[in-house]
Amino acid sequence: MLRKIKQSLLLLPLVAALLSSCSGTPDSARLIPKDAIVVMGFNMKDFADQADMGDQEEASATLEKLLKNDDVSAKTREKILELWEDPGMTGFDLSETMFFFVSESFTNNYAFVGGVSDEDDLKDFLDLLAKEDVCTKAHKYSDLYYSVFDGNSLLAFDDDFFVFTPITWEQRSKSDDIDDAARLAVDEVKTLFDQKKEKSIADNDQFAELCSRDGFMTLFVNGPGFEDIPQAERELKQIEEKTGIRIQDYDVLATLATDKGETVFEAELVGTTEAAQKKLEDLGKYSKTIQGNYLSYLDANAIFTMAFGNNGKDQLDLLNKSGLMGELCDAEYQGIAGELLKNLNGDVALQLTTVEADGQPEFALYAASDKSDGIQQFGEMLVQNNVASMMEPNKFLVPLSSLKNMNGGSSYNDSYYDEYVMDSLAAEEFQPDSNEPELECYGPDPDCDEYELNRYGPEPDCYADYATEPQSGKDCNCLFGWKQGAAYMVVGPNPTAFQKPGKVIDKAPFENRKFYARFNFAALVKSPLMRANEGSPDTDIAIAFLKLFDYVEAYIDAENPYRLGLRVVMVDKENSPAKTLIEAFFKEMRKQL
Repeated sequence: MLRKIKQSLLLLPLVAALLSSCSGTPDSARLIPKDAIVVMGFNMKDFADQADMGDQEEASATLEKLLKNDDVSAKTREKILELWEDPGMTGFDLSETMFFFVSESFTNNYAFVGGVSDEDDLKDFLDLLAKEDVCTKAHKYSDLYYSVFDGNSLLAFDDDFFVFTPITWEQRSKSDDIDDAARLAVDEVKTLFDQKKEKSIADNDQFAELCSRDGFMTLFVNGPGFEDIPQAERELKQIEEKTGIRIQDYDVLATLATDKGETVFEAELVGTTEAAQKKLEDLGKYSKTIQGNYLSYLDANAIFTMAFGNNGKDQLDLLNKSGLMGELCDAEYQGIAGELLKNLNGDVALQLTTVEADGQPEFALYAASDKSDGIQQFGEMLVQNNVASMMEPNKFLVPLSSLKNMNGGSSYNDSYYDEYVMDSLAAEEFQPDSNEPELECYGPDPDCDEYELNRYGPEPDCYADYATEPQSGKDCNCLFGWKQGAAYMVVGPNPTAFQKPGKVIDKAPFENRKFYARFNFAALVKSPLMRANEGSPDTDIAIAFLKLFDYVEAYIDAENPYRLGLRVVMVDKENSPAKTLIEAFFKEMRKQL
C-alpha cells in the first residue's frame, strides 16, 4: 500500500503537466486509427487557468510533508517539488492536446497519445521515476525510446509524440521476459507513428468539428467504428431488427467545460447519413415540451426533482413492434402496463422530498393521464393480493410496513442461516491445519479469553427481528390513484396528493425544455439519513465535500432534442470547481497529517 501511495505522489508532476496543457491544433490526433470507436481529448488550458492556486506555498508544503512521510529521498523530493512548480520540465508538450482512444485495429486495443516538447527532459523524468521503482529507465528500440511501468504498461516516445499503452497477454506469451514483450509492444506502437493523416481519425469531419468546440475535455464516439468489431455484429443486427436503428450510422459528440462556480457537460447524437438523421427527427415525436402542469406541487427544498413531456401511445407502439415490451414486462402484467403507458400523455413530474434515517424515501409522482384504466387494474390486483386497500374506485393505499415483512414464510433469521450456519459447514468440510485450540465461546463468559470474544462476538439470535438499520420512527405509506386527468403516487408518513408546498420550485429552468432534472445537495445533507450517520469519519468527509456543491441539473432543450446537458453548480461562485476541489483535497490531507 505504501509503495502505491509513493508512486502516486511521484506521478503528481505528470498529472500537473496534463492539467496545464493548452488548446491548439491536435497534431497528435494523426496517431489515432481511423476506426477508433471512442476518442477522449484532454485540452485543459482554461481548466488550469481557473484552477490556479495563486500562492501555492501551502499546497507545496503539504506535498513536501506527504513525500517525507512516504520516505522519498531528499534528492528525489527536491526534484518532484521543482516539477510541481514547473510541470514543463517533465518533457511533455503542454501545448499539445492529449487523447485516449479505443480501436479494434490497434493490437493493444487502447492507448493515450500526446506531444513531447523535450526528449531529454522526458528521459530525465523517467530516470527519476525509475529510482523509486515506478518504471524502468528509457531504452531505445526501433527509433523510439520506451519505458515499462509496473511491468504492465509501456510508454514509447520520440522527439514529437508519446504513446502510453498496456502490454498485452499475447505479447507476453511470445516473449522470454518483460523487455522482449515491451519491444513487441513498441513494434505495434510504431505503426501509429508511421500512420498517415488520411488513415487517422484526424481526417474525420465530425471529429474535427468537435475539436473546434470549447471545453477542456471532449468525447467522440465513432459509430462507423463499430463495423470493425466482429464480436458486436450479432448484437448490432438484433438492435437494428428490433428498433430499426443502425448504431453504426450515429456519432456522439460531447464536451466538458468549466467556468467560475460551474462545470457543464453536453452530449449530442448526430446522424452520419440522411436516413439516420431522418430517424432522429422521427424519434422526436416520442417526447413533448414540458407544459408545467404540476410544477406548483413541487417543493423548492426537495432533494431531487424531474419533469418531462411524455407521449405514451407512440412509445407503447414502439415497444410492441420491437418486441421490447415482452422483455421489459412479464406476460401476466403486459396488459396492465400497456394500458397504463398508452394513457400517459403530457407532463410527468417526480420529486424526492427527503430520505428518512431508515432509508425510506418520501416522494411524489404526477403524470398526465387520459384514462384511469391502467391505474385501476394495477390497484385491484394489489388488493386481491392483500397488499393494498381500496379507498375509492380510483384511489389505493399501500402500507409499506407490510412489504417489509414479506419474507417468504421463514420463521427464523435467513441472514443468520446463510452467513453463520453455511460458513460453519464450509469450515468443517475444509478445516485448515492449525495449532490453535478450538473456539467454542461466543459472548462474555469467564472462560472465554479476549481473543475468542473479539473473533466471534455475542452469539447471533436466529429469531431476531429483521430490522437492524437505524429507524426513523415514521411509518410510511404509498398512496396512488387517478384524479382529474392525472395519475399520481405519493409516499410518506401522511401521503397527500396535489398539496402545494410552502416554497414552490422555480418554473423558469423547466421552460422550453423536453426534460429537466435537478439534484439539491443542501437538501441531501440536511436529510434525516445523513444526520443519523454524522460522527463517523467517512460520513463527515463525505459531508464536507457534499457541502461544496450547490446543485446539479440535467436538461434537454426543445430546440435540439438530441443534445443532453448536465450542469454542476458549486456553492463558491467566485472560483472554478477545480480550485475549490483542490483546496478541499489539501485541507483534508492536512487533517490526516
